[in-house]
Amino acid sequence: MPGFDEGKKPGGEMADSSGSETKMMIQKTGTLSIDRIDAAKQVKAALRGPVMRTLAEGIPEVRNMPGIVAYDKIMGDITLLEQCFGYFRASRDKFHAVLVDNQQRQVNDDSAKLSCGRTLNEVVAMIVRSAAFRHFNRRLGDRRPLQAAPVKQPGFLAKVLAALTGSTPNPIQQARSKADLLYESIREYLLYEWQVPLVPAYSQLSPGDVTRLGPRIVELRSVDDLMTAAGHRRSEPPKPKPSQGVALDWSVTPPAPAPQTLVTSDTLSLEDVLTPDKSRLKVEALGATLLDPEVRSAAQNVEQMIPLTSILKQVGCGLVRALVVDLGLGKKQMTVCLLTAQRLLPPSAFEQLAKGSENSPSMLRFMIAAKKSGIGRGSSLEECAAYLSAILATPSNGEGARK
Repeated sequence: MPGFDEGKKPGGEMADSSGSETKMMIQKTGTLSIDRIDAAKQVKAALRGPVMRTLAEGIPEVRNMPGIVAYDKIMGDITLLEQCFGYFRASRDKFHAVLVDNQQRQVNDDSAKLSCGRTLNEVVAMIVRSAAFRHFNRRLGDRRPLQAAPVKQPGFLAKVLAALTGSTPNPIQQARSKADLLYESIREYLLYEWQVPLVPAYSQLSPGDVTRLGPRIVELRSVDDLMTAAGHRRSEPPKPKPSQGVALDWSVTPPAPAPQTLVTSDTLSLEDVLTPDKSRLKVEALGATLLDPEVRSAAQNVEQMIPLTSILKQVGCGLVRALVVDLGLGKKQMTVCLLTAQRLLPPSAFEQLAKGSENSPSMLRFMIAAKKSGIGRGSSLEECAAYLSAILATPSNGEGARK
């Protein structure tokens, strides 16, 4: 597993994986700070020592390097850090010497405490945060050393005033940099090793972006989804990846212009269309919408109501959220999209999309294709159907849409 930086957040505090911080100045009345700092030191020593030596066996870039040099090189290179995580997961048995509890018993559960007092999940979070903090400082132009800068002392006048009033002058706190502010806003969401390749994209967010996205940040697993959710436009479109024959990997061909039916405002909330347990579509909420002639005409769906209702009951919260929240569709637009997808896709493919979670590969590919197509709140019912037809027309698994 790759190295763990001092874990210091701006202001000289030790980053703790539980989301709380330990101040560098230890209070005389407690031992909690001592325990946390001691645990962090143990983690860092293990990662710079035996872990780096093991990584060197499989990572040529750090071979024959002293542990501290290898550690700095890995933590400063996002691509290399991702490679190290991959090597660790593929060769976990080689790291058995450090994956032990305080009684030197082997630990295979990532949520169980290791001998350092931290779980593997917590150590991973420490590593991700440290790598992100380093990258933010480079990306945002902050050239300060990683250790905390000394706090400026009050001036002569402040000391005189303090002496006259009997108070103690407060030290002058150093202004926080852009990197500090971004790190402080996002650190609690930096938890998983899959987030490492997203760190450069995180550095493009503002603290305001992070606040708006909130916990949803850990649900956005691709740069495209993250930038779209944050309202950022990429400077150039991503290069298409070669097809690997994965089901439901849709391509997008702009649909021909269709006659438009204006859609009256029918703003939806998830509570309107999800079952009480928020697990799936509440079909009865669509009610008369399923019978609306404009909706049925646009979707060209001639299924009878009873079998159609049964089919739509399998639509999970992931697809509903994608249509209602991410695309901002109203009730009629959402219904047209569901009916069009049900009409075009083979039953198994529709079920895969309908039951997919928000972060499943099929759902992410669908959302990327939908965003590229331009479907949204302003789309007419005919446009919704045409866009969905274009998205679903050529599944890469060769099943093809139903004729």
